[in-house]
Amino acid sequence: MFNMGMTDNFTSHVSKSISGKKFYQDLAREIEKFLDNIINSERFSGVIGLIDLFCIYNRARGTDLVSPEDMNVSVNALHDFSSKYMLKSYTKSGIKTI
Repeated sequence: MFNMGMTDNFTSHVSKSISGKKFYQDLAREIEKFLDNIINSERFSGVIGLIDLFCIYNRARGTDLVSPEDMNVSVNALHDFSSKYMLKSYTKSGIKTI
């Protein structure tokens, strides 16, 4: 988990029961912190597919998984909180990347 960016900052993961109405905002902020650790690695070179992010992020969270719908809503809200990351949708293929 340490190699994937889930360090001491992530000891208490964002959850709907804790965050309540701010869940998607809190999750977007946590995803931004997570992206800071993985997006510029040799493997991703600044761009990551939403499906890859979903898999890697949930693997790092362990048993407290995030649903695809929650991830999608949070990533769509990411542009409100982050000046570094944005969601790009390709209309022909339907692929989404950050």
